[in-house]
Amino acid sequence: MIPSGSFSGAKGVLKLFVQHTYGSRPVRTLITSKFDSGFVALGECNHYFFPAKYVTLDFGGADYTVRFDEDLVLPFPDSSQEVVYASHVLEHLPDQVLAHVVREVHRVLKPGGGFRIEVPDSELLMRAYAERDERVLSYFRESRRQLISRLGLGPEYLEDQLTVVGEMASYIDRSRNSGHIPVYVTPAEYEAHSQDGIEALNRLAQSKLSAEQKASGGHNNALYYGKLKDVLSAAGFLSVQKMDYGATVIPTLKLGSGIGRIWDRIREKSHRRFFSLYVDAIK
Repeated sequence: MIPSGSFSGAKGVLKLFVQHTYGSRPVRTLITSKFDSGFVALGECNHYFFPAKYVTLDFGGADYTVRFDEDLVLPFPDSSQEVVYASHVLEHLPDQVLAHVVREVHRVLKPGGGFRIEVPDSELLMRAYAERDERVLSYFRESRRQLISRLGLGPEYLEDQLTVVGEMASYIDRSRNSGHIPVYVTPAEYEAHSQDGIEALNRLAQSKLSAEQKASGGHNNALYYGKLKDVLSAAGFLSVQKMDYGATVIPTLKLGSGIGRIWDRIREKSHRRFFSLYVDAIK
């Protein structure tokens, strides 16, 4: 009789083998035409099994190891790329870094090339809190409940204002593999600052992070369509459009399911669609 855990164990070994082989430099060099496929994914690692055609960039485990800061130089010539894709990456960048990274993306894109962005939508989250939208609030509340269980955080972390500020500002404690820990803002602080708009609330949220927490890799910005459009337009993008989940106006970007996911088709994560903002920017 085969032990019940054997199949799961074999599956794990196979997964590690595939990851090691697929992520090796020779294999990635071949698949991406010497990292010149014209398709780039920011903040994606090879062990995520992102579509193979995309050249990946991240802090580690990617085709190129980079830091997303004001010294970032994307490893591509001017006007050389068809598509740059960034899903839940830009909210990790404070304003100055965000503007620099967007300029770098514009630099490497071909005329007519596209930048696909997905980020948490701060406007949507503030509205969900104001309107008591349980579809949104319960999702994030349950996520924080798990944090409380794993990390011993207090019951105040179940308060729903953290759904909003936790997507603006959070930090990671790598000593205990914490995941994203939201900053704590009292209900009174939230009400007082939210009346002055997203940026006032974001300044409050950011003020709750220590310098070490800001550098930990958590969320460092509150993004919404008007702000992203301004940053993208300032970088030189000619067309900036708010999009729906799974829809795009970028001609060479393929979204959706099917066998193409192995090669060049991106399946955006459906569990994020009810709180995410999708933007297409064309150079």
